[in-house]
Amino acid sequence: MTKKIKLASTPTVTTVDGKYYPAEDAPAKSTSKTVRNPTKIRASITPGTILILLAGRFRGKRVICLKALESGLLLVSGPYQVNGVPLRRVSPSYVIAPRLRSMSRQWMSQLLMISTLLDRRRV
Repeated sequence: MTKKIKLASTPTVTTVDGKYYPAEDAPAKSTSKTVRNPTKIRASITPGTILILLAGRFRGKRVICLKALESGLLLVSGPYQVNGVPLRRVSPSYVIAPRLRSMSRQWMSQLLMISTLLDRRRV
């Protein structure tokens, strides 16, 4: 009568050029990916709202919020002809929205048209 003996499975060892054996305690690569949740934009910040920049080269300048981007940033403009602030992407944490009137829809449509033309030019 013969007994069947279960042998322990032998680990496979990968080699690179036959010189390197990986350590047994090497950390395993994680397969999970982090998911970015876009930041929630304050209710006081809407397209057409006049904002004040708090940081960066144009700090203290009043700008107009054109739209909120998918990444959570704001697209703002001076407009450049008025106060020299170009189209910029700004984090909502670096702006404040004072209680000022919003821009008219006519100005907003013109500024959005300009921003789309610039986006096409960059591509």
